[in-house]
Formats: sequence, C-alpha cells, structure tokens
Amino acid sequence: MNPYFAMTRIRKLEPLIQGLVDKLCDRLREFKGTGTPVALQYPFTCFATDVVTDYTMGAGFHYLDEPDFVPRWSRTLSGVAKSGVYIKPFPWLIKVFNALPESWLSWLNPEMDLTFHFQRRCREVIASIMEEQNANGYDKVKSQFSHPTFFHDVLNSNLPPEEKSPERLWQEVQVVVGAGAETTGKALTWTMFYLLHSPDKLQKLREELNQLDPDRTATLLDFEKMPYLVCPGKSIYVEYSFH
Repeated sequence: MNPYFAMTRIRKLEPLIQGLVDKLCDRLREFKGTGTPVALQYPFTCFATDVVTDYTMGAGFHYLDEPDFVPRWSRTLSGVAKSGVYIKPFPWLIKVFNALPESWLSWLNPEMDLTFHFQRRCREVIASIMEEQNANGYDKVKSQFSHPTFFHDVLNSNLPPEEKSPERLWQEVQVVVGAGAETTGKALTWTMFYLLHSPDKLQKLREELNQLDPDRTATLLDFEKMPYLVCPGKSIYVEYSFH
C-alpha cells in the first residue's frame, strides 16, 4: 500500500484536504463566544476520517457535518487500537468474536455498536465500488472523481485476485481508516495542546505563517519549506510512536 500513500500522491489530494480543513475551521468557529468547550480530539478525528474515507473510497463519511463531532467514533477507534494489543498474541480470539452475535457484543460493550456499523458501511461501499467498476469499467468510474481513489486503483492493479476479494478489501478499509483517523486525530490534538500550553512557541509559529504566508494561499509544498512549522509536526509523530 505504500505507493498509494507516497507524498507525491498526497499532493494530488491537496484540494480535497484544503476543503476539509476549511470546513473544520468553520465548524470550530461556530463555538466561538458560546462558552461551550470543545474536546479537540473529536473534530480532529472527524477531519482525518473524512479525508481518509474520501481518498480511499471516493465517498467520505462526512463526520465533520455531525453537530457533536461523534465522540463515540473517536472512543471506538481508541478502543479498537487498545484491544489490538491483547488480540495480537491470541489471533484465534478474532474467530471467537466473529462467531458471537453482534447484539451480544454490543450489550457487553455499547461502543462496539458503532464498530459494527462501520464494518457494515465498509462492506457496502466496497461492494458498490466493485459492482460499478465491473459494470462500467475503470476509466469511466475514475472520471467521476477529481482526485485519486485508493480502492478503485487497487481493483485495476495487477495484484492477485485473492488480494482484491471483497472480504480482503473491506478489511483493508478498516485498517486504513482506523489507523489513519486515530493516529492523525491524536497527533493533531497533542500538537494543539502543546502549542496552547507554550504561548511563546505559538507566537513564533504565527509570526512565521504571517511572514511566509500573509495572504493564506500557501500550498502543501510551501508549508513543507517553513522551518518552524515542520518541527512540531515531525516531533509529535515521533512522540506518538512511544505512546
């Protein structure tokens, strides 16, 4: 999957990402002056989820449109990540869980209900992508999108058929969305916390942005050349790997 997430490919998604950044900022401005606190992990996770789902499937989940930023979604991703630590040494547990009725598991852990909904949605989207691509062909389907889409390209690749089965692909959706949304959401949250906790660093960052991007038209490539801006981003991902 690495080629599909290379920086050259991500740059082609810049209009998509910028549009969702604008939506995120607009949503946060709605809370300005209301006295209502916002747990930033939730909107940041919604933002990351919308980016990843739109890129991979061409159909975003639109979680940024939810009034409360779907707190359960962020908690669900965190719970899945934590449970993976215990399941990894005992992979047979996955078969046990899959054999149990969803209603039982949801009763034991209500947060699992959103996980099952997510899985069903992944299956439906993958089935729709495969059906449409088989019926209309890759080129016609791809012409609908203004940016690359991961799973359409995978289906058109020379990978072995077993790697492109519905079961395999919807499981990949879970991995890509779960990993991309959870890690990015938390990294953005921690970055914001440390900047707000260190006013001098926040001020220095603002000064750099005002100097190098006064009219707010910088591209991703421009941001990558800003020496102070790239430091917090790189350091927070290093720190995340140790948590």
